[in-house]
Amino acid sequence: MKRPSRGYIYVATGEGYVALAARSAKMAKAQSPGIEIDLYTDREYHFPQFDRIHVLPDAWYRSKIDGMIATRFDQTIYIDADTLILADISDIFDVLGRFDMAMAHDQGRNGDWAQTLWREEIPHAFPQFNSGIVAFNKSEEVLSFLKDWKTAVQETKSRQDQNILREMAWKSSLNFGVLPEEYNLMYFRVVERWGAPHAAPRVIHSPRLHHHFTKKSRRNGISSLEELVGPLASEKIRDMIRADHSLAKRAGRTAERPSSRIELWRRRAEIAVRALFYYAGLRKTEGFE
Repeated sequence: MKRPSRGYIYVATGEGYVALAARSAKMAKAQSPGIEIDLYTDREYHFPQFDRIHVLPDAWYRSKIDGMIATRFDQTIYIDADTLILADISDIFDVLGRFDMAMAHDQGRNGDWAQTLWREEIPHAFPQFNSGIVAFNKSEEVLSFLKDWKTAVQETKSRQDQNILREMAWKSSLNFGVLPEEYNLMYFRVVERWGAPHAAPRVIHSPRLHHHFTKKSRRNGISSLEELVGPLASEKIRDMIRADHSLAKRAGRTAERPSSRIELWRRRAEIAVRALFYYAGLRKTEGFE
């Protein structure tokens, strides 16, 4: 039986978002060297991290749905531009052997956007999916679902799409898999309280990554994991990646043992000193590209 083609896609329009997508794709390519990555965008760009760049004929504010519909892969993982890919996420493809689509739940489930309904009430126990990471099979049923999603978003003339996605998924006969939060982590401050049993974040997803060109209050872009989450959290995330058993197994290495209590406190002290220098502006941030 022929193995299905697999790849990641990004959809971004405008120089700012395309630059973010290119940085995220560069990280994704480093974590999954054999993966093919495509970009769907509004005009011609040249970035070596993309295997193919497709120009969308009629770009709009939810062109990501067009990119999903147009994908050339049998199995696709769509990734938002405002993400940092910290580890290999290609194991999501294995989930598509069982499910038609797979996404993580929206983590801000009590926020106004997450509580916004489309047409009818749905149980809170069936929350919104976050559409920043969307894995799907290219089947007639899934493509029909995506086309209906696009039509509904355009008809509502709203910039929200996840409330519509939620209701459509609730009523759909498709099988939806739920990815754990480490594959699309938006509330990343919680990492500082995580311990050894917690899985390492694979993807950090943050709108703060594009605030330098979408918000007047911020002029400088965030160029590193450390700048986004802070020195303590960034060091913790790197430790968790090294200690993650699933990531280690896929990479053919042994997961590092958790540090001893003495070593842990020594390293915390070192990180605290680094943090003081960092926040005092006396050291350069290290790029996480």
